[in-house]
Amino acid sequence: MEIGDQGHQAHAGERVIWTRPMPVEREPRVENGIRGEVVAVDECHDSLRVRLDGSGREIDVAREDAGALRLGYATHVYRAQGATVDRAVVVTGGWETSRESAYVEASRAREGVDWHVARDELDGAHDVERVEQLAQRMRASRAQEPSIAHDLKPEPTPISPDDFSRPEPRDLQPAPTPSVAAGLDR
Repeated sequence: MEIGDQGHQAHAGERVIWTRPMPVEREPRVENGIRGEVVAVDECHDSLRVRLDGSGREIDVAREDAGALRLGYATHVYRAQGATVDRAVVVTGGWETSRESAYVEASRAREGVDWHVARDELDGAHDVERVEQLAQRMRASRAQEPSIAHDLKPEPTPISPDDFSRPEPRDLQPAPTPSVAAGLDR
């Protein structure tokens, strides 16, 4: 059965991931980023049965909902944030490599991580130089700061009593209200 928007076919045993939330009748919806394994393809009813990772819950996915799925064998490091897998394979070394991405790459797997370095993404004539450059990228933080960490307005300027001019008592005459003024003219 075709899933996603790239024309991929899903068969029993395929790894899939949801790319947006999917409602499920009389059950909690499946959230964006949830992974699972296709356990059956029902061509007669045009649907897939997927066992969700973690809970083991099985969901029937109709053809009209299959657009929310894509094959889940490889994913970007930040999409994997929060996920736990048995084994991870990491390709690293590109411009986006940082302390934060390296932490996510290294901490997703229970049993181990296989690291592969993208040599063409790193400068240097020898692997020793490339590994040093990779280490520098992994030490550099690219953490984003939340907007709440920044003041939205500058500190108020202190005001001294001399900044105010005081009116003379004669200037404090109340102005007549419009209704009273209008009635006096008649």
